[in-house]
Amino acid sequence: MATAVRPAALSLARRQEIVDRHTGLRGMGAAQVLGVARDADPATVKAAFTALVKTFHPDVLGEADSDLRPEIQAIFVRINEAYREMLARPDSLPRDEARTPRPPAPREPAAAKVPGPGPRPAPALDPDARHDRVTEALAAATGFLATDPTAAVGTLHEVLVLADAAEKGRIRRLLARAYVSEPRWRRYGVSLLAEMLRESPDDAEALATLGALYLREGLLARAESTLRRALDSDPRNGEAQAHLRAATAALADRRARENGRPPERRGLVAKLLSLAR
Repeated sequence: MATAVRPAALSLARRQEIVDRHTGLRGMGAAQVLGVARDADPATVKAAFTALVKTFHPDVLGEADSDLRPEIQAIFVRINEAYREMLARPDSLPRDEARTPRPPAPREPAAAKVPGPGPRPAPALDPDARHDRVTEALAAATGFLATDPTAAVGTLHEVLVLADAAEKGRIRRLLARAYVSEPRWRRYGVSLLAEMLRESPDDAEALATLGALYLREGLLARAESTLRRALDSDPRNGEAQAHLRAATAALADRRARENGRPPERRGLVAKLLSLAR
């Protein structure tokens, strides 16, 4: 069986290129991410996408550069998102169709041109239908989270270009939950949560997701602190409440063991035992 070849360590210039690209992602539109004109044709968009994927695929990193994995994963995902966004534009249709007068359809993907005699304008996706598709995808992805994170990620990416600002915020939160639940994507999930919290430090859902991850990893003090922040932002967040109770109990047990005492018994059994003393 052939032995896998490990990537060589990156040069300082290459490492700086990755850091600079990641830093510059914020505020960049799809065309800027791909380095093409806004009205670039599909062939140009595809060529730019292919070149960038080869340059910024996470597999280019070896063990010596593993510290850059969150950054390059973020770049890779954004390149894929930008590619889909560019191909969903009405002006990504063939040039002869692009010259055909059509009603303006800002930000909604246009339907494909129907073959036949004479040009026909492609109708824009109805706003209500667009909203329904996004809502259905959010519901489906929520159901997939516990059993199939990969399906959840695919479902969410399919409607990302259709979502409005509020819906994109919800999609990002669900994507972060899906990423952290899958070991191979966990580091990117943490990176995405950190980015969300830089933008909105009081995002209760992002804090609850991060706190739950810390709890699973055994980082109990960090979990407790993060979950308390989530509840400070939203006292009714049920996920944060449940995980905070678990984190507090686990911390109490750990401290008891460290002090040489058995963990405190809780619940109905503990009460019955105390009455029998």
